[in-house]
Amino acid sequence: MSPLKRSNNIAARMGRWSASHWKTAVFGWLAFVHDHDLGQRIRLRKTLLQDLVGLVRLATVVAIGMQIEMQDAARSTIRRSARPSMTIER
Repeated sequence: MSPLKRSNNIAARMGRWSASHWKTAVFGWLAFVHDHDLGQRIRLRKTLLQDLVGLVRLATVVAIGMQIEMQDAARSTIRRSARPSMTIER
């Protein structure tokens, strides 16, 4: 390729465009990076919220299970104390 002939491939055309429109190119890249970062944050927040909802559901199930165990223990204690004494009276 001679130095007087311009290259017309895509990379050369993009380079010439970004050199002549450098402000648009810089602010376009900044907008792209900002939008990408914002998208990542939204996805991360969504994932964290889903994890938090899962933990709340798990904690609720555990709390209900503990209440049921406590009620069962109280019922068995009442049953044990309601038994008649086995002492023999004379």
